[in-house]
Amino acid sequence: GHPSAKSGLLTYYTRQSCQAEGTSGLWTASGRPYDEAAYTLALPHRRFGGRYRICRESRCVEAVHTDYGPGRRARARGVMADATPALYDALGCRRGVNARGIAWGECQVSVEVISP
Repeated sequence: GHPSAKSGLLTYYTRQSCQAEGTSGLWTASGRPYDEAAYTLALPHRRFGGRYRICRESRCVEAVHTDYGPGRRARARGVMADATPALYDALGCRRGVNARGIAWGECQVSVEVISP
């Protein structure tokens, strides 16, 4: 592990899950369109545009910070970042659904800043 890397949980979010929570699902907090196929993530600060290396076991993927999240309750459980489905899948994390039928999943990762 790299000294600047932080470990915690990664979740993922979809247009459908955003709409279920009352946001558009079309736009990110940075003003960029939300693209489920891009390697982007939501972090709990608004310094958008930074590049991060997300690793799970031996798989690492670079992603750009474009959105604000995860929510306060998720952060209290140790969720550090919210990923697009493409980023989540690229790390080999397993997707599921919650009791309301909304896309849900989480896995243990490390997050390292490449360029803030």
